[in-house]
Amino acid sequence: MQPRTTIVAGAGHYLPERVVTSEEVEQMVRSRNGNRIPKGIIHRMTGIKRRRYSTNEEQASDLAVAAARRAMKRSGVSPADIDMLVFAACSQDVIEPATANIVQNKLGLDGCAALDVKNACNSAMTAIDLVDSAIRCGKINCALICTGEKLVDGIDFNLDTDGALALGFAGLTLGDAGSALVLKACDEPGRGIRHSVFRSYGGAWDLATIMAGGSLHGLSGDHAFFRSRSPELLRLALEHTPKAVIECLKRTGWAPEAIDLICGHQVSMEAVEKLTRTVGLDQDKAVVCLGECGNTAAASIPLSISMAMESGRLEEGMNVLLVGAAAGLSVGIISMVW
Repeated sequence: MQPRTTIVAGAGHYLPERVVTSEEVEQMVRSRNGNRIPKGIIHRMTGIKRRRYSTNEEQASDLAVAAARRAMKRSGVSPADIDMLVFAACSQDVIEPATANIVQNKLGLDGCAALDVKNACNSAMTAIDLVDSAIRCGKINCALICTGEKLVDGIDFNLDTDGALALGFAGLTLGDAGSALVLKACDEPGRGIRHSVFRSYGGAWDLATIMAGGSLHGLSGDHAFFRSRSPELLRLALEHTPKAVIECLKRTGWAPEAIDLICGHQVSMEAVEKLTRTVGLDQDKAVVCLGECGNTAAASIPLSISMAMESGRLEEGMNVLLVGAAAGLSVGIISMVW
C-alpha cells in the first residue's frame, strides 16, 4: 500500500482594509514624542512600503475566520470534512479558552478537535508539522490551520529615546493579516510533504518578546509591547536557518537548484537575500509579500502560499520549500511536492 502523505488542498488570506505606509508609521512616532526617527528608515532598513492595521472591532479570530472561509472554498471541503481545527498565531483573542474555540464557533465547525499552537512566528509551521504527523498516522484525514495576527495592539509608538527606538523598531514593521491552509491526506505517489526539520535554541528566548500576559509580568504596563534585539536575533537566525535548510534538502534528496518555489517568513529583504545566498537558493523563486504587507508574524508563510496560488505561481509537481525562523530562537523547514 502506498504510504499516505499530506497535501495543501487550499489556501486563503485576508488583509484588513486600512493601509498604513511606512512614512505614516514614522510620523506616528514623531507626533507622539518628537523623536526624530530618520525619514524613510523603515523602508530603507527592511524593504517594507506599507502594511495593514485592523480596526478596534476586528479581532484575531475574525482575521483567521475570513481567511479560513476562503481556504475552505478553494479546497472544496465542507465543515463536515474538517477533523481538526488549529489556530496558530502569536496573537489571541483571550488567554482562556483557546482562540481556536472562538474560530470554531464563528465557522460553525462544532464537533471537530480544536486547539491553539503557539510558537511565535513559527506557529503555523509547527501546526503544519503536527497536522502532517496526525494525517500520516491515520488519526485524521483533513485539517484546517488558520492564523489571525492582530499585531497593531503590541506596537509601541511612544519611542522617545534612541534606546527605546532600537528595541521598538521591529514593532514598527508589523502588519495585521489572516491566513489559512486546508491540509488533506493524499495517496497519490510523489505528492505532498516530504520532510521537515525543526530546531530550537532557547538561550535566545529573550531577544524578541512581549513579556506581558503570563506569570512573569502579568497583564499591564510597558511589558505589553513588542521588543526585539533584532541584530542579535538576525545573526543567530542566519547562523542556524541555513544549516536546517541544508539538512532538510539532504533528507529530501534535493539540490538547492531543484527548488521551484520558496515560501518563507520575512522580516526584511536583507534577511531574505542573505539566507538565499548562503544556501545557494534562487532569490527570484521566493514569494515576497513583505513590501506590501509588512512582517505578518505567523501568518506570513500561509499568506505567501495563498498569494502564490492566487497569482498562478504554484503548479502541481513543483518542489516547494517552506522556511521559518522565529523568536525563541525557533527554526522550521518543510519540503513538499505540490
